[in-house]
Amino acid sequence: MDTVGWLLVEKGDLDKALPLLRESAAALPNLPEVQYHYGAALARKGETNDARRILQQVVDSKASADVITGATRELAKLDR
Repeated sequence: MDTVGWLLVEKGDLDKALPLLRESAAALPNLPEVQYHYGAALARKGETNDARRILQQVVDSKASADVITGATRELAKLDR
């Protein structure tokens, strides 16, 4: 679900992506990459409060450098 949801985000289909990513994030709360995908989708949908909270948790986690970099970029976009 996460992979399909993220592909939909990349295509700009947030309405289809968010339910998949929400379910993935709920099922896998300890996987930063899944949380990053969900947070980024929320940010792009304009749900900034939830997005900011989730993305900050990813940045503060022990995720891979790529995931932390992506989450940091999404947070920076929210601050613009």
